[in-house]
Parts: sequence; C-alpha cells; structure tokens
Amino acid sequence: MRQYVFNTNHFIKAFNHCSDILLKQGYEVLDVDRKGFSIEAFIKDNKLYSRQLHVHLYHDVSDKFCLDVDARSVSLEMRQSQQNKRLELNFVRAFHKYVIEQKGPKSLAQSA
Repeated sequence: MRQYVFNTNHFIKAFNHCSDILLKQGYEVLDVDRKGFSIEAFIKDNKLYSRQLHVHLYHDVSDKFCLDVDARSVSLEMRQSQQNKRLELNFVRAFHKYVIEQKGPKSLAQSA
C-alpha cells in the first residue's frame, strides 16, 4: 500500500480526477463511493491476470489530505486462498486423527 500526502483547496476535484486517471490507464471502475471517497477498479494485463486497485482519499490534518493506493493481484490472492484452505484442511485432518486415536474410556478419563 502506498500513501501520499498532499495539499489542495479542491479536494472533490482531485477525487474526480482520480477516476479519470484510472479510465485513461485502462482500468474498469467498479465502484465509486463519493461519501467515503474511495474507488475500486480492476484491469487485465497482457498475461490475463486481473489486478485490483483500491484508491481512498481522506482528510489528514487541517490543510493536508492523504491518498492511499492499494493494488492486488486477483489470481495471486486466489492461489493464496487455496493454499491457506489446504493448510487449514491438513491441520483439521491431523487434529481429527489425534481425537480418534485418543478416544477410548481410559484416555478420556485421564484427560478429564
């Protein structure tokens, strides 16, 4: 995530210009929140990987504003999610195996 601090008297104009910049760069704007001043957009590059971009503007101090930009690779996030699910499943299987091995009146009485 990148964060930029800037001064301006035209905050709304700067926010509107952000969506224009994204459209010129080839992004498809998914959502524009004019109350929370955030933009969600995505683009597909030459390798057909989808990239998602989140832009958020907010008032930092009296005359300064912050621009947060967060870009993510959608395909990479999906792979990470699958790997995380696999790790969770391996843990659940190992825990289940432990519970089955420990079942029995003697071992249950010892654990209580």
